[in-house]
Amino acid sequence: MKFSKTHFWSLLLLSFYQISFSQILYNNAHYKIFADSVVQNKFKSVVKSAMVMESNYEGLSMNLKEPIRTRTLGNDALCLPSFSSRINICDIMYKLSMEESYQNVRKIDGAFMAGEWWPDTWTRDVSYGIILAIAISNPEASKITLLAKSRDGKIIQDTGTGGSWPVSTDRVVWVLAAWEIYKVTGDLKWLNTIYPIIKNSILVDDKNVKHSSTLLMKGESSFLDWRTQSFPEYFSPDDVSQAQCLGTNVLHLESLKILNEIEAILKPKVNNQVFLQSRISELQKAINQNFWSDENG
Repeated sequence: MKFSKTHFWSLLLLSFYQISFSQILYNNAHYKIFADSVVQNKFKSVVKSAMVMESNYEGLSMNLKEPIRTRTLGNDALCLPSFSSRINICDIMYKLSMEESYQNVRKIDGAFMAGEWWPDTWTRDVSYGIILAIAISNPEASKITLLAKSRDGKIIQDTGTGGSWPVSTDRVVWVLAAWEIYKVTGDLKWLNTIYPIIKNSILVDDKNVKHSSTLLMKGESSFLDWRTQSFPEYFSPDDVSQAQCLGTNVLHLESLKILNEIEAILKPKVNNQVFLQSRISELQKAINQNFWSDENG
């Protein structure tokens, strides 16, 4: 008998449904996940019902004299995509993440905040979040947030070492996030909206932050964006501005590829195809030449 994908997924789901609550689903040196709980040394979160978790994890907002905290989920996130696995811990953690992402939307304009204590929007943080999941769960809030992080037809760079751009140059992660929204929605209106912002930002960066000899893009590392985490203590902001970092350069390379794809779809009368294809090849070669380590493979 031919074994179809349907048979495979049916058997896989059945195996999940038969998991007992005492069975360890995942285990490493730091924590264990059971079907109805997470255990990390003395700390434990337990699913009490479909909408209630009880936890003795200690956080900044908790009264440490009363470490048991009950979290009852509301109905805020019912407008967002639902998920059901019949594994209690998976289901309630998904609901929790949806609820918190919904609560993280600013009432004033519908954009995502950086967090409970940070009401502003941040280019870097929200872009990575959109790429990882939020483009699928809330594309409209994702669109509003990205447009809030553009000004004068270009992407806004988050503050960083030395203030902002061009010491920090990872603002192009915005491009990957905007493209992710298009891949989820197929919205051509959105593609036309983001096209000039992406084009302007890439052309300005190519003129101002490309190293003259290595042809790599200069600027602070992305994601690990605190200078003290990523660079020697003796580095000044000027030193950081001259750095050429792998992660930041990969973002720039992907942005070039995305702009090339967008132009292939929109077919603008004045396009940058020759420049883009040349620069993609050039930057890809520069990354391989400058960051590859024969010793480490």
